[in-house]
Amino acid sequence: MRKALLIVIIVTLLGGMLAWQMTQNRGYILIAYGNYSIDMTLWAFFLIIGILSVFFVVLKNLIRLITEPGQKYFKERAVLKIRSNQLLVNQGLLQYFEGRWGSARKILEKSAKNSTLPLLSYLVAAIAAYEDGDQKGANKLLSYVEKSIPGNNLITGLARAKMCVREQLYAEALAILQPFYVKFPSHPIVLRLLYLTYRGLKDWESLRRLLAELSRYKVFSKIELQEIEGDVYAYLLTAISTQKASMSKDLINFWHKIPKNLRKEKRVLLEYVAGLHELDESSHAEVLLRAFLKTCWDDRLVKLYGIVEGEDARKQLIFAESWLSSNPDSAELMLALGRLSWRCQLWGKARDYLESSIAIKPQSQAYVDLARIMEHFCKHEESLKCYQKGLSLGARNE
Repeated sequence: MRKALLIVIIVTLLGGMLAWQMTQNRGYILIAYGNYSIDMTLWAFFLIIGILSVFFVVLKNLIRLITEPGQKYFKERAVLKIRSNQLLVNQGLLQYFEGRWGSARKILEKSAKNSTLPLLSYLVAAIAAYEDGDQKGANKLLSYVEKSIPGNNLITGLARAKMCVREQLYAEALAILQPFYVKFPSHPIVLRLLYLTYRGLKDWESLRRLLAELSRYKVFSKIELQEIEGDVYAYLLTAISTQKASMSKDLINFWHKIPKNLRKEKRVLLEYVAGLHELDESSHAEVLLRAFLKTCWDDRLVKLYGIVEGEDARKQLIFAESWLSSNPDSAELMLALGRLSWRCQLWGKARDYLESSIAIKPQSQAYVDLARIMEHFCKHEESLKCYQKGLSLGARNE
């Protein structure tokens, strides 16, 4: 109360002093422009300026009061439209990840125009269209994205390449990927798709040259890469050994180019030894197999050991029989021992081993070999039965 009274007293005193000043010193102002002139007291001029200031302030506030609600309305409407569209985009993405391709495509295409990320919406819609079986529609959407971002078609190119790989159109995929490989040699998706493409084309030599990049840029895990490397070298060994003009020296030379750690891979060694056998290098194959099987057991290699012909068949048989104590239930070992016994002309032993192999696991090859033994013993009826069983098993396994 006292504070308010003090303010009133101060304002009254100031007003009185100002009024007294106005009566004592009126001042004078003359404004002239061409043939026109205006003269007034200084205090009248200040009064006019004050009135005009108040007028403009009131006018400004009045305009704001009139226009602000409209602006606020349109702004809120725009925000609501963006939010509503974003909800549509989210719904479309959820439909996509749930595998509802048709619904996802429809929603994403509808919301793309007003989306904050329209190209992403069109791209996902294209993939959804492809998954839904509409490849033409997918390509149309991808073309739209390409036109929207000229000069940077990596995203759409990768999408097209993935579609080609899925459709096993490997030549088309390669045509798309090769320019990207030149431009982006370390791009992991480009490298992964190139791997799938070369594998689909069975272009093992190109895939071999790609192995360094796959390793350097960690496109696959160490275990996956080891599997891939093993596959590549195994297929290349097979290709060399089956070529008509191939010679054993070609196969041996390539073997020495294979990294040492991969030469210890069972399937790589298997293909190499099988190739040596095909190219009449069985004695060399037997030495390799014997060295490997001393430390590492593998049924496939044991089976192959019974086929390759070492320099001394009896020594080969004795060495193979040393595995019986640790592998008494191996059908492949029994089959290999039966074949080695046959080569050593130990007919009774060969028959016993082959019958043991069949008892553990009936195999077409074991029956055929046993049939030959029965023929040697002039047991033609039993031999015929073995041949029939062998043929039956072979047809069943094809």
